[in-house]
Amino acid sequence: MRTASLTDFRRRLNEIVRWIDAGEQIQITRRSRVIARVVPEDAANGAIEWPDFAGRARKIVPKAKGAKMSDLVIEGRKERLR
Repeated sequence: MRTASLTDFRRRLNEIVRWIDAGEQIQITRRSRVIARVVPEDAANGAIEWPDFAGRARKIVPKAKGAKMSDLVIEGRKERLR
């Protein structure tokens, strides 16, 4: 991972973009503190695997198929108050 100061980043943008195109990750610093990271698009796409939120919701509320969420909430509140 390469590092560039904010001033370098502004002055040498074309060169830094070439680094990114080559697959490099860049840390941008201001006063020797990292303030940002620039990651190539390919690396960013594969970094996050999202959980199956819909599958988890189906397990939690199995009768939700075709029902309005507001109706399920009202029903759940009635069950709790009994």
